[in-house]
Amino acid sequence: VPIAASEISPEIERRDVLAMEAPHFTKAVGGRGLTWREIPHLGRTLGAVTAFPQGQAPTTERDGVHLEYDAMIDKPGDLRIHLYLVPTLDPTGKGNLRIGLSIDGGTVQTLTDRLTPAPDATTSQEQRDWNKAVEDNARVLTASFPWVEPGKHVIKVWRFDDNVVLQRLVIRSGPVPPSY
Repeated sequence: VPIAASEISPEIERRDVLAMEAPHFTKAVGGRGLTWREIPHLGRTLGAVTAFPQGQAPTTERDGVHLEYDAMIDKPGDLRIHLYLVPTLDPTGKGNLRIGLSIDGGTVQTLTDRLTPAPDATTSQEQRDWNKAVEDNARVLTASFPWVEPGKHVIKVWRFDDNVVLQRLVIRSGPVPPSY
């Protein structure tokens, strides 16, 4: 019997893993003329989120453009957060896209994605990464946070560069179960 989409929980807890759909943010904070918007059905699951309008200059932590996600961490320890992004390219041609990640007002970690399209032969790691991201319909960037206490935490995803499109967060203190 098929399960209706409305019956699937947006947050899926499984042992030491918490998966959160990007459109299920707790709070969206805009700035510098940018607002967050959901793009239904984009990506591998429910949809994706990005800042609009597109074509805007980079922002910094001081600009405050971010999404917040409430997360309950069950046990203390090192935490890894995987950001699943829709494969996109840097519209400025520099070859990289940046996004930030922080927990509870702590230091923002900048994650940089370097992808290069491969119209012909694949000769660089960035081209292989692009091909893989397109095949998987996802690009995963990971940040590590040492020793996080159990309890409620606020995960913040910061908009730094244009054209970064978030589809899911996977927060883990243990191994991620295999899935596609």
